[in-house]
Amino acid sequence: EVAEFFHDDDPLERNAAMVLSAMLSLASTYVILAPFKPVVVLLWALIAGAIMIRVCDRHNWKDETQPLSQQSRILRFLYVVMLAVTPIFYHGATGAAVIASGRANITPPLLAQQQAGTHAQDSDLTHLAFLPSSTTLWDAVFLKMDTALLGWAFPHGQVGLWTQASGTFCPQCLPGQMVTEVLQCTYMSYYFWGNGMLLFMILSHIAPGANKRWWRKIRMVLYGWVAAYCLNFAINFVTPAVSPRLWLQHYYHTPLEGLFFGKIFQNAIKSAAGADAYAPKSFGAFPSGHVGLTWLAALSARALGFQTYYKIARVGAVLMTMAVLFLRYHYFVDALFASVLVYAGLVVGRLTSGLKREDANRKSIVSEHPNGSGGSLDLLDDVVDDDDKYKV
Repeated sequence: EVAEFFHDDDPLERNAAMVLSAMLSLASTYVILAPFKPVVVLLWALIAGAIMIRVCDRHNWKDETQPLSQQSRILRFLYVVMLAVTPIFYHGATGAAVIASGRANITPPLLAQQQAGTHAQDSDLTHLAFLPSSTTLWDAVFLKMDTALLGWAFPHGQVGLWTQASGTFCPQCLPGQMVTEVLQCTYMSYYFWGNGMLLFMILSHIAPGANKRWWRKIRMVLYGWVAAYCLNFAINFVTPAVSPRLWLQHYYHTPLEGLFFGKIFQNAIKSAAGADAYAPKSFGAFPSGHVGLTWLAALSARALGFQTYYKIARVGAVLMTMAVLFLRYHYFVDALFASVLVYAGLVVGRLTSGLKREDANRKSIVSEHPNGSGGSLDLLDDVVDDDDKYKV
């Protein structure tokens, strides 16, 4: 069964086998480092459970012409949900593993130690006296990269520092508060774009009498989604960073609160990720999963022919990219390298034009009734053509 798991006839499922194995390996590493953290154990259990469903039910995925049994409906729904929700647990588990490995060490800047509560003034934003240091975190590296790329336009290459000193977009100004409100709400929509599409597709697929042959399409999105964030959290674990919001806390003297929801969401993020750079809980700055996975959801919708959803999600992805920089959550290089996550997701999900054509060509040379079974081969069943137009 192990050989069958990795040597599936379907190239999409072969990709899935590698991704699921990588997810379980990363989660197992977290279990070794932080075995008593509930979020870590639950993450491992979700991935292991999804793998068991795939092993037990894979043979039922090869014929989409037959009506779904009640058992298949339940198992497919659980498979999608169990994998789709793991990013929530990966976030906390990665932070717990970094802390358990002894790499959450930050030394306050000497000036801040001598003068508690002191912040750099707007006229001193380019000075380095208020920068902390760490031998284990990567924020200093990413900040130098930002400075090299955007230092000519913004202090330390940070849009947030520029807006703080701006007379128009400063946090206290009404335009700045309005922009903060919109972008903060956009930032909190992170989990919706991909999961919302997956939820719509799986519910449409398993609804009684629906007969939507979307199971392959669902798996294309699902595997691309989980591959991108597995890669994201693996990089987070190897190169932990706390974000400019915390690393530059002695330079940010004015909080971003928006109008109403902005403050509520800010407090929620501070509670989950930490409000003090010297007691961080989250280390997922590089690369930006928010940017990468939002763009991946949009491009996946386009690849599957969901044109209306693509147009909406594309706007969300643009706003998300602006949000992570304006709201001080990410370095510019975090957003830049999110393109790696997007590419990985599209390739694993076989959502690129080239891979879709390759699958279509394979379908044309494979018999619809292999070995006289009388059933259609799921290998390339329901591959989406570029001309398909679905409205969501």
